[in-house]
Amino acid sequence: MSKFHVRDTFELPERRLLVLAGSVVEGEIAAGMFVHVPFNPRFGLVECIHAVERLTGDRGAELALCVEADEELAEFWRGINIDDEILEVTTGVEEAA
Repeated sequence: MSKFHVRDTFELPERRLLVLAGSVVEGEIAAGMFVHVPFNPRFGLVECIHAVERLTGDRGAELALCVEADEELAEFWRGINIDDEILEVTTGVEEAA
């Protein structure tokens, strides 16, 4: 299992993507893996990573985990605050603890 520290989230509507910008805390992360966003012990969101891209900006080099997001999913993501969170990333949907 890998871990990713989310520093910021934003949308790329022209590409229908939601971006989780941050850095790898543990392990390796690649497209096709799954990011887990827990809300409580029984419920969470699991999304497949569409692409992993490198970002450069004011904070230096970061990674962008790109998740495909239609308008409904993008609206849901806008309603949650996962900035400054560490999320688990796994190779399978059911692997997170």
